Amino acid sequence: DIGHVGVLRTDPISEIRSAGARLCGTHIHDVDFSIPDGDHRAPTRGGFDWDPILKAFEEIETGQWTFESSVPTGIDTKDDVVKITREAAIKLGLT
Repeated sequence: DIGHVGVLRTDPISEIRSAGARLCGTHIHDVDFSIPDGDHRAPTRGGFDWDPILKAFEEIETGQWTFESSVPTGIDTKDDVVKITREAAIKLGLT
C-alpha cells in the first residue's frame, strides 16, 4: 500500500523494488504529509514524486493495482479525482 509506506515515512521506490516479483497487488494513493490522516489522495495530489514510483512499478512488471483515492473536502471534486486517477492508470499502462 503506497499510502501506508508514506505514512510510515519509508521510501516507496525501494519498497516496490524490494518486493519485486512477489508484489502481486497494491493500493495506489498519495499522502498529504502536511495534515493528519492525509492519506488516500489521488495520485499527484500529495507529497509523493510519482514519476519514479510509476517507473518502479513498470520495472517489476507484475501485480494488480487498486487505486484507493478519496475526495478531500474543499480540494478536489469527485470528477477531479476520477480524472487524476485515470491519468495515473494510463501512465501505468492499465487502460
